[in-house]
Amino acid sequence: DQNENCCCFIGRLLCSRTSRIPRRRNGSRRSDGRSVLIVFTLREKADVTFIRPISARYMHDKEVEHYDKESANAEKRQGS
Repeated sequence: DQNENCCCFIGRLLCSRTSRIPRRRNGSRRSDGRSVLIVFTLREKADVTFIRPISARYMHDKEVEHYDKESANAEKRQGS
């Protein structure tokens, strides 16, 4: 189902002191194994939701460790 794939990408909601627009982040791995962090907002226009990227960069080692732990915990919660 297309909506299930979309939900996997939505990521964790971030709080921003400088903006009232909710930002989300998502970590992922490229095919070469490098981890990438993406920060984005969801915008709606004429009943269509668009993804507006704010930032995309490679993760630092500590971020990769945190993301791996967070992903493992999420998988455990889904399996329970």
